[in-house]
Amino acid sequence: MVSQITSRVEVKVETKFVQHSSDMHSGKYLFTYSIDIQNNNDFSIQLLSRHWKIQDSLSPVRFVNGEGVIGEQPILLPGESYQYQSYCDLNSSIGYMEGSYIFRKEDNQELIEVDIPRFEMALLSKLN
Repeated sequence: MVSQITSRVEVKVETKFVQHSSDMHSGKYLFTYSIDIQNNNDFSIQLLSRHWKIQDSLSPVRFVNGEGVIGEQPILLPGESYQYQSYCDLNSSIGYMEGSYIFRKEDNQELIEVDIPRFEMALLSKLN
């Protein structure tokens, strides 16, 4: 698990290779990732958008931008956390993702950018 704190918002990420949904012979590798976002501020924030950089060791860098996460734009009250799961498909057994979220402070509408730490997606047997 990796974690990072930006503007008192902590983002934790854990990844897992999904062998039964992958086809290693044709170069299709599926990884799931679980994200936990904790608002450690004394004000509420709303997640508006996400920005991802996806690096696959055999493919060009991909960039993904979009509203919210998994179709939601959650509001996190002070001390509250939000969890979600998603996935990424790669053409190789090694890659990584990193990026940022844009949140809006509910009290004054100010936007804040929160870093998503770089996390590796790798078939463990390839790392040994």
